Amino acid sequence: MKMTLSIKQSLAVFAVASLLLVSVVAATGYWITTRMTAAMDHMVLESESLKYEMEVNMVHDALHSDVFVAMYIGEMQDDEMKAVVEADLREHVANIRASFSSNLKAKHDDTITAKLNDVKPELEKYISTAEELVGEALPNNGQVDPLKIAMFVKAFRELEGPLEEIDNLLLGAVQSAQQDAKQGATRAAQAIFVVFVLAAIILIFLSLQITRSVFRQLGAEPVAVNEVVRQVASGNFAVAIDVPATDQSSLL
Repeated sequence: MKMTLSIKQSLAVFAVASLLLVSVVAATGYWITTRMTAAMDHMVLESESLKYEMEVNMVHDALHSDVFVAMYIGEMQDDEMKAVVEADLREHVANIRASFSSNLKAKHDDTITAKLNDVKPELEKYISTAEELVGEALPNNGQVDPLKIAMFVKAFRELEGPLEEIDNLLLGAVQSAQQDAKQGATRAAQAIFVVFVLAAIILIFLSLQITRSVFRQLGAEPVAVNEVVRQVASGNFAVAIDVPATDQSSLL
């Protein structure tokens, strides 16, 4: 037995279906927004880490200069410049430790994290040696232990390779995050398009079904039915009613 919904039931079904479709579209939008936000956060994280690593590299070079400047200023016995060198050294040490610490705390992949942990002891040794040499050079007319200078220069050169490797790893992570963000944006646009097209098709289908159901129940367009009812109500029982020959159950 074929079930026929009343007009009220048909409209209720349409309203519920519309609400469900709107909910699906909203849920899809929320999911896409969440994914895009995560991708952007990852890209920002890797970009900031690359910035910190570049600062580490620059201060790595600055500490090298601090030591040789301290030797020169110590020889000159310029107290004012000694204070400047000491202040520069403190600033450089604070900056390199802060930048490196920020990278260690960030959530990287295992390869980058392992490399940062491997470099940390050597970097700390390099920083401590720089502080020691500057502290020795300034009050001693620029004179320092040649063996310490040789070890310092060696540590400087040995750090260049690992720091460059970390640079390359972080640069690759930034590029990967950018690519993920672009792909995510493309997938998001495709998902939104598909959801909207499907929602439109379903709504159009339901609208046509409800229209056909209402037409079958009334037997004609609502305007025509209204006119027939008006004519009958006014006493005109001879009004012509145009309905299909197969219509046996409509209002008309």
